[in-house]
Amino acid sequence: MDDELVSAAHHEAGHIVIAHALDSRVISLKLFWSDLGRWFGESPVRLGKEDPQGMEFIVRMPQLLTVSAKTALAGMLAQAKYEGIRKYGEGIQFDLDADLNALSEFLRDNSRTEANPGSIEFGFTTKSGDRVTLRLSGHCFSTADSKSFNRSLRQVAGLDPFALTRETMQLIDLEANRINIKALATLVLKQPESGDDKLRSLTAEQILEVLSGKVEQADFEMPNSND
Repeated sequence: MDDELVSAAHHEAGHIVIAHALDSRVISLKLFWSDLGRWFGESPVRLGKEDPQGMEFIVRMPQLLTVSAKTALAGMLAQAKYEGIRKYGEGIQFDLDADLNALSEFLRDNSRTEANPGSIEFGFTTKSGDRVTLRLSGHCFSTADSKSFNRSLRQVAGLDPFALTRETMQLIDLEANRINIKALATLVLKQPESGDDKLRSLTAEQILEVLSGKVEQADFEMPNSND
């Protein structure tokens, strides 16, 4: 199976799992081949357990936008961790003591384009305690993710991009979330392709079966890379 497709599946699964962990409602998960020549995904969610109205919405807006920012970061970070595991093996964790200045600048850089996406380096610690790095293309943080993240920063006074990033890294590193990200990525990759864009998709019901633990662990085996 295409390594880039598997990586994209982990990206979209990261969005879904962290949104759900932060009490948002999942809608669907889709992977498809873009005419830009690479895999894209969609993982829409509705922030919060319910839709607040009137004054309640105003009061809860900072909280909801914080969730939105973490959800936007989660896809990139889940993809980075998947690629880190491929390179360095199981047991890696994000290096929370690493300098995040370059990453913070990258997240807020509005000059990036499809043709010139830039790149970004992530720090990890291995199971043996070694500090290692991994560099990925800036495509791992899409225009949509960037807009969502930066909208939250603009609208919520005092929202700290460094704290948001570290807190989302910690969520990605949690064992329960790691298992669910792998499970969702595996499940969407097992879905049949349809159409010229090779669409694979999961419904909210299929996603919630995984997140509620109703899918057997044996079903989490990734499709063979030669499929």
